[in-house]
Amino acid sequence: MSSHKNATQPIVDSNNALLDSLPFDNTQDFEDADRGFVAALEPGVVRNADGQVVWDNDTYAFLDGDAPDTVNPSLWRQSSSLPGKASTKSLRAFIRSVGLTCRM
Repeated sequence: MSSHKNATQPIVDSNNALLDSLPFDNTQDFEDADRGFVAALEPGVVRNADGQVVWDNDTYAFLDGDAPDTVNPSLWRQSSSLPGKASTKSLRAFIRSVGLTCRM
């Protein structure tokens, strides 16, 4: 397991400049991502017929909140708009497309 390192000052400055330069108050992309959303999987785990985990959406919970100083805030925002957005129907279609059997 690697140890956490703090961002260097140039990285902090660069990420802060990015925060100031992009329209982070525009939430249209989140609204678009939520369009047609019915419900989240609870728990967010999909298993194959043998019980092995093939998708664990709960592992993305760390994306809640603001980006840490070490991460590009635009990439963090983009990533945080995705978790929990997959419907049961779309996950089943994904799993079938890769040839797995699932119990949901």
